[in-house]
Amino acid sequence: MLSRVIFLVCCILMGDLVKESKSLSILLIETLPSTSHHVWTEHLVKELLRKGHHVHVVSIHETKVKGKLAQNLTYAVFDGLMDTYDESNNYDPVEWEKYSVFYTAYFVYQWGIHACDTMIKTKTARDLLKVTKTVEFDVIVQDITLTQCFYGLWEVKQQSTLVNFNC
Repeated sequence: MLSRVIFLVCCILMGDLVKESKSLSILLIETLPSTSHHVWTEHLVKELLRKGHHVHVVSIHETKVKGKLAQNLTYAVFDGLMDTYDESNNYDPVEWEKYSVFYTAYFVYQWGIHACDTMIKTKTARDLLKVTKTVEFDVIVQDITLTQCFYGLWEVKQQSTLVNFNC
């Protein structure tokens, strides 16, 4: 009898100590045209899914998640963005190492402008604006390294918490 009472007290105490966590609806925007940033972001997405959150990703590459984790994932890809870099003769990181500091700053800034120009013309960007206006997101997570053209979405979703990162 005493053991049952102790067990019951332990269960009540454990119930008070364990907090129930709410699964969040998260919009993750990864706009930097860099595969290395996408790899990092993909790991973040997988961990958010493991925690039980619903994640909508808009990225430069397909988010490769399979199995049970994929149940809470929706995603869209900026059409053709990475193709423009693959086809470009200017996309040569080895050559970039030779640039001066000032030219590198200019070059990277221009790279961001080109990426924004390309992305905002896509169907994915138009769809993202519609989704942002109609779907309630608890959190917006965005890579803010370079492409400022999507900062306006923060104003559309004023009630959402913003989490910005830079890899």
